[in-house]
Amino acid sequence: MNVSVKDHRSIDVKECEVPGSDSTWKIPSDLIRMGPMADFEDAVIPTEYFKSLGLPTLRWTVPAYAFFASPALRSPDEPLELFPPECYWLADARTGRPLLFAQCSALPFAVGETWGRVTIPNRYRTMEQFREDAATIDALLRELVPSFFTRERREDDKREHLRTLLERQMSDVLMPQYRALTPDFFEWVEA
Repeated sequence: MNVSVKDHRSIDVKECEVPGSDSTWKIPSDLIRMGPMADFEDAVIPTEYFKSLGLPTLRWTVPAYAFFASPALRSPDEPLELFPPECYWLADARTGRPLLFAQCSALPFAVGETWGRVTIPNRYRTMEQFREDAATIDALLRELVPSFFTRERREDDKREHLRTLLERQMSDVLMPQYRALTPDFFEWVEA
């Protein structure tokens, strides 16, 4: 698959605007619904893999969202089992276009880290509770991501609320992978 990446400094602002928002920053759920990133994920990530939440990062010098994917074993009425992350990718935070795709075996996102197979415990939350939290995370990211990408420290209570919701949405056993992929985001959200 050929993926073209436009230089982030020459982006047409009208192209970047999120419908219904005055922000030029997209959030991960926007990217999932958009053509370039959705098409990219469909082409390179096997359907049966677990796809992480996308988290904001400046780790690779440009405003982006980082994701990872792991092979998964799914069985009815059994907890989800995940193998170590196999790959990760970045999406431009303004356009949603793919910036980077890497196999962890060739270019690890955490040098020296090894992860084993993990079981995601059932949290006994309803799908409605999960969706409500996801919608609140989206709203908080839409509000806070400009501060993160411009390296501003503000809105402490909202950052704390976001951190709490993310911890509830993500399994504790995956937090080391999320923290290794986007250490700058966790430093900011926990400051």
